[in-house]
Amino acid sequence: MSKSKFILVASNFLIALIFSSCEDILAPDLSKKSVQTLSPINNTTSQSFNQNFWWKEVNGASHYQLQIVNPNFVNSNQLILDTTIAGATF
Repeated sequence: MSKSKFILVASNFLIALIFSSCEDILAPDLSKKSVQTLSPINNTTSQSFNQNFWWKEVNGASHYQLQIVNPNFVNSNQLILDTTIAGATF
């Protein structure tokens, strides 16, 4: 490939990269968004070992981090679950 053809191809690539959307390259900023829990409601207690969690999906989120601690997040002394989930249920 000649030097001039290489420069032309490289400059076209750079132009395409510059004009591509930032969303195509970077993840969206979700730092000011929060998840709305649907179930269980806050401070729910249960004797059942099988629990289902539902929440409203956040636009732009591809996954969610679910953490369960005991007794609460302020005075946590036991991490029960720390997992990444792709949907809005667990």
